[in-house]
Parts: sequence; C-alpha cells; structure tokens
Amino acid sequence: MKAGIDPLDHKREEAAKQATADVDRQTAEAAVRVTFRNAAEDMIEAQEAGWSNAKHRQQWTNTLATYAFPLIGATPVALVEIEDVRKVLTPIWRTKSETAARVKMRVLAVLRHARAMGQRPTGPSPADIDEALRTLLPRSAVLKRAAG
Repeated sequence: MKAGIDPLDHKREEAAKQATADVDRQTAEAAVRVTFRNAAEDMIEAQEAGWSNAKHRQQWTNTLATYAFPLIGATPVALVEIEDVRKVLTPIWRTKSETAARVKMRVLAVLRHARAMGQRPTGPSPADIDEALRTLLPRSAVLKRAAG
C-alpha cells in the first residue's frame, strides 16, 4: 500500500477507466463509419410503419437521393455540419422552395434520428443547424406565404 492507496483497488479503478475509454473510442469509430445515406435509410425503415402510405417512403427516398445523397451521402453522419446542409439547399432554395423546405426537414430529421441512435454524438444539433440556416439562407417563398 502506497500513500494510503490499496493497490488492488487502484488496479481495478484503472481497468475500469481503460474499459470505458475503449468503449467510448469504439462508439466514436462506429459512428464515423455510418454515412449520412446509411443513417437516412435506417431512419426511413424505422419510421415507415407509421406513415399513412407507401408513397411517403418513395418521396423521402427520392428527395434525399436527388438532393442530399450526391453532396453528403458518403459523409459520416457524425461529421455533417451546417455548411454541408447549406450546400444541399442553396441550389434549390430560390427555384424550388417547396422542395427545398421538404429536403431541409428531411435532412434535419435524419440528423435527429442519428443523434438519438448514438451515431452523431457531437457536432451541432439539428435545432442549431436549423437556426443557422435561417440566418444563412434568404426567406423562401414558402416561408413568406406561410407567414402571411
């Protein structure tokens, strides 16, 4: 016993710390391997039972495949940032405002799902991304109509 520390207790404590660090590292590594596309497909599969018809799945899949996957589909969902989402929306924000609003909602839903699944433990929250986009993108025609 050194300085009032039981060597066996110290050894157990160090082993527990190492095990926790290993789990944290493995979780972080696993999260980086999940791409935005994987997370979107997982979310759609998890949610489709609650949708009123099969057309919803097709609409979600089509809009994400057309607008989001080409730009951020291969990006680890844990690393998707505000700028990534802005790049998805900018080309259609003024010309296809209804579609852009739906793409935004769907991308943020995927990010919320990924966070809940532990696939996005860090980075800006979907709410933070939404708030930032309100500053970075001009008000769309859809939002102007809704506001009156």
